[in-house]
Amino acid sequence: MACPGVGSAVRYNKRNISSETQDADYKIETEWHDLLGLLVVAALFIFFVILFFKLLPPYLEHAKVKTALENISRQPGTNDMEKAQIKAAFDRRFSIEDVGDMI
Repeated sequence: MACPGVGSAVRYNKRNISSETQDADYKIETEWHDLLGLLVVAALFIFFVILFFKLLPPYLEHAKVKTALENISRQPGTNDMEKAQIKAAFDRRFSIEDVGDMI
């Protein structure tokens, strides 16, 4: 004669094992998705940081050139200067502002 409690306990344990396996699979799957999300966010962050550092120097150089041109145009007597004097003024400003060679 079979004990009624023994059979139900076995079935209950089988359900727990199956449930625990499903929980472990779900946990591994969610950890994998979390890691993938973290990698995507990190890759995007690194991409934008590199983009920022690649684009920053030309914008800064442009601002320096613009400022130098505005300052030279505000100088008194700029209209009466010869081409060589204006070029010398640009060269002085560009050396002060540390602007690279302009083509």
